Amino acid sequence: MLFSCFFSLESGFSRHHNGEKIDHYQANWDLPNMDFMLAIGVLTDRRDVYNRAITCFKQGQGNGSVEYLV
Repeated sequence: MLFSCFFSLESGFSRHHNGEKIDHYQANWDLPNMDFMLAIGVLTDRRDVYNRAITCFKQGQGNGSVEYLV
């Protein structure tokens, strides 16, 4: 259920930002989505999902990545 219902919505947002420009949303949108992805990765023991959240934080293009956040 986590993957079919919730993760698909989060995955769509983190990759496409609802069709908006990548910098349209502020960090308060990107960071909770990364936290949610991280939590799902831990809860379901999926290292690939966990690593994707870490990669989004370290190297992402949105305002929630560490490069644009600080």
